[in-house]
Amino acid sequence: MLIIHNFKDLHQIFSFFMDVFVQPKQSNHIKSDGILQQTNWWATMKYHQRYHIKSFRISLDQHNSGKRYDDLLVMLRHEKAQNQCMAYIPYGPEIEPKGDEKGMFLENLAMKLKPRLPANCALIRFDIKWEAPWFNDHNRYNNLHEWNGIPGEHTQELRMNFCTEHHNLYKAPSDVLPSSTVYLNLENSNQQLLYNMKAKTRYNIRLSMRRNIHVREADVNELDTWNTLYKLTAKRNNFFCHPREFFESMLYANKKNQKSQTGSCLLIAEHHNEPLAAMWLGISGTRAT
Repeated sequence: MLIIHNFKDLHQIFSFFMDVFVQPKQSNHIKSDGILQQTNWWATMKYHQRYHIKSFRISLDQHNSGKRYDDLLVMLRHEKAQNQCMAYIPYGPEIEPKGDEKGMFLENLAMKLKPRLPANCALIRFDIKWEAPWFNDHNRYNNLHEWNGIPGEHTQELRMNFCTEHHNLYKAPSDVLPSSTVYLNLENSNQQLLYNMKAKTRYNIRLSMRRNIHVREADVNELDTWNTLYKLTAKRNNFFCHPREFFESMLYANKKNQKSQTGSCLLIAEHHNEPLAAMWLGISGTRAT
């Protein structure tokens, strides 16, 4: 019989079944596919934006599932006023632990990363791309089987700190990257893709075809066209607008990673050569974002 006196005992039991290893790695040798924000292309872009970049090879050995390996890209942002820096990990790590050990994995990983980061590093922010642990909870659905949405901040923190030793994981006050993602399987036929969309979306797509709206990949010299549309949209919808240099760094990363499967392209929708809308498409392996 196993008797557990407190959460510290529980943490020690779970820790016995989990090993996390971290080893430095050159950023130009990290993977070139997978999640865009964890590739060498992203490292190149952020380095051009004057971020300090650190890369690691990490592994997770959990229970009887064997070792899993991954590359991890960490960006360091320095705050001169406070003489501190923040470590930011966008959509990483990709390794997702099984069960309710996600928080413990993040805590262990943070402790292994800490001595390899600057001494004035105040915190590590993980923007993880895992399935939310509460997504499959039955109490998150109503009688009509409709999802009630994300639980409150306190509940999220309690769940993520389960079995952690220091209970030091906190929900960030704001989102840097989208908090939820829609996946679209492009192996389906065009007819199936349209069928899976809402009726209003299908109508608008077909209307644009009848009105001869043409979408094309823009040339690298058409950044001004994008910038004009971008600023007008930001002003109209009152959202933060990146400077032009932000998108120039994307073109710079494309140039430096021509041999990889990762990059970005600018798409412009036109009507009789008049630009109506534009978007950036990031491509990494078999995934487009």
